Amino acid sequence: MNKLLVILLGIFLVGGCGGGRPYAQYYHDLIQGADTSSLIFATEEPKLLIGTNVDVDLISGLEEGYVPIGFSSFTGPQQNQSQVIDKAKELKATVVVVYSKYFDTQSGVKPVVLPDIKTSKSSAQSSAYGSAFGSGGYASGSATAFGTGTTTTYGTQTIYKPYTIDRFEQGAVYWVKRKEGLLGVVPRDLPPELRQKIGSNKGVLVVAVLKRSPAFSADILRGDVIKKINNIEIIDLKHGQQITVLNANKKVSITLLRDGKEIVKEVKLGPLPEGLNLPK
Repeated sequence: MNKLLVILLGIFLVGGCGGGRPYAQYYHDLIQGADTSSLIFATEEPKLLIGTNVDVDLISGLEEGYVPIGFSSFTGPQQNQSQVIDKAKELKATVVVVYSKYFDTQSGVKPVVLPDIKTSKSSAQSSAYGSAFGSGGYASGSATAFGTGTTTTYGTQTIYKPYTIDRFEQGAVYWVKRKEGLLGVVPRDLPPELRQKIGSNKGVLVVAVLKRSPAFSADILRGDVIKKINNIEIIDLKHGQQITVLNANKKVSITLLRDGKEIVKEVKLGPLPEGLNLPK
């Protein structure tokens, strides 16, 4: 699951502009086909938390035994929290941590097309005259007729309406619980700058230490480099996992590099978690 730690490398949540359902639209998967046998996906309603600092929260989550499986990131108007809950349910996340920070305010005018209905009335008058001669003499007469009518025309008119929109940088990190590990650390291969600093390509960097784990009890610290297990030199992450599995539920000696000095810790490893796929 080392690829899940990519967001620990100083990458802040960045994404597109919110619109529609942005928590789903701007979701980034951190699993990408990786082995998930060590993860416990939720069957209950996800818990929503308000985050404060992404980097600090990531370390805290890892130390509590959680793993980030993905994140959403976008900039736009403040979104309803029901959307992020829906996405967390879809992912079967145990916890979702939401972030929001004011970005800017946009203002201007936008055209609004409205119906334009006009009604007019008209009136008309007509007169008629007539006369006739008969045996009884001469007769004449006149008649006048009045009428009204209504005419309706349909059209549109455009008005310009001012608007003001506050925009926020918004994001969410989705977490699931991980099964208890043998040692209780979140490891990764040595980054190039650390290899240069310690003068070695071999070893594994401890990114986080899970609370109440064997590593925690033995005072292994974040930032330590695991150099050996039972005097076997650890080449890289995969090799370290293999050696750890071979010594499951046993007491081992772990040689660490801390502040340029080697120290040795005695640690009782935990048992193999049920259903865990072993590294090959």
